[in-house]
Amino acid sequence: MRDERCPIVNLDPDSASPAPEVMKAVVRAHQNTAGIYGAVTRIGRLAVGQTILLRAATEKREGA
Repeated sequence: MRDERCPIVNLDPDSASPAPEVMKAVVRAHQNTAGIYGAVTRIGRLAVGQTILLRAATEKREGA
């Protein structure tokens, strides 16, 4: 079962203007799937340019 898609991919990241060509490219390249699931492991603030680390899931996501 797929989750509902977040609509933010429809916006230009620089202007926040609608950019339907972005979603069209995702559909063509990835069969309308793009994204990741994440969980906060440490509370804090992120700064522009700060490195974040992604790790493989260690357990199945509930409902998946």
